[in-house]
Amino acid sequence: MAALAIEPAPASLSDLFDAAKRACDHWNDSSAAREAMERECREVPPHQRAELIHHFEETYP
Repeated sequence: MAALAIEPAPASLSDLFDAAKRACDHWNDSSAAREAMERECREVPPHQRAELIHHFEETYP
């Protein structure tokens, strides 16, 4: 019997928002810029969220 490959669940949108908020805080973004970031985060496909979260965590610890 072949073993099933189990992939981790995609990162949540909430986790992505939290990571993106650190970037906004770093740049002291306006409310409009933060809203734009939120819209852009919503457009990120679920399977790519973890990579973007990692980027934000590495760039804006």
